[in-house]
Amino acid sequence: MRIREGLAKAEEAEKRAQELLEKQEEILQKTRDEAQTLRAESRAAAETLKNESLTAAQEEIGAERDRAKKEIALERAKALDELKAATVDLTLEAAGRLLGREMKDEDHRRLAAEVIQEVERRA
Repeated sequence: MRIREGLAKAEEAEKRAQELLEKQEEILQKTRDEAQTLRAESRAAAETLKNESLTAAQEEIGAERDRAKKEIALERAKALDELKAATVDLTLEAAGRLLGREMKDEDHRRLAAEVIQEVERRA
């Protein structure tokens, strides 16, 4: 009887050990799956962060380019205005010398307007 009891206990212990081994394998597989999920989530988060950073940099570059274009346009307009003013001054001086007399304000205005119109047509 003792042998039978010993064998039964051994079989029971082996069965219990097998169940524990299977449970351990199950837990180990679950842990592997969770680790793989975490790695995938980490990769996705890193990719999202990279894309967001790239998008922000591209937007900043675009905004800087727009500011530069506006600044160039303003400087160009300013240069054209200065050129028009210099053209008017030179034209008035040349006209005054050619005519050999001082021009009246009304003459200056009319002549200046004509010169400005001519410069704008050529520009």
